[in-house]
Amino acid sequence: METDKLIVNYRQLFKIRQDCWDQGIKITYIPGCWDGPSGPHLGHCICVDHCKSRRPGNILVIGIANDDTVRMLKDEGRPICTETIRARMMAMMKPVDFVTIVQESGQAGADGDQIMQILQPDLYVADQNDSSLRRKRKLCREWNCEFVTHSRYSPWNADGISTTKIVEELAAA
Repeated sequence: METDKLIVNYRQLFKIRQDCWDQGIKITYIPGCWDGPSGPHLGHCICVDHCKSRRPGNILVIGIANDDTVRMLKDEGRPICTETIRARMMAMMKPVDFVTIVQESGQAGADGDQIMQILQPDLYVADQNDSSLRRKRKLCREWNCEFVTHSRYSPWNADGISTTKIVEELAAA
């Protein structure tokens, strides 16, 4: 697939960082599980579009939590889609410049410890309901990276959209 070349490994991330520094381009990094019933859902799309539109000159890099991390963080039966499928779906989104599957498992992988060392983004975006916001803020301070949170707002659903809610509603039906 044409978009597969947007899915990069850590070595390629390092090169992207160097190229961005050389050209004066800033990088926005958004980590997440990005797991939905058929890949990313509308809430994911809104988040990505919002982040790109707020910083249109920035390169937008999406971090995909690997399958082991999703199993640790989410409910039984997750991930719904494999890390490869989630990466390919995110790479197809117009605002996304690059996608990487986070190699570390567990909380360090979810927070992006190694990614921060390699990519050194200028802006780190996290879900406002993330259970490790304090740790992520600290990580960003250590790397001199701006830290912002986003909500799961959707114009059609003031409570936000989440895969966990979708799965719960399907199970109850």
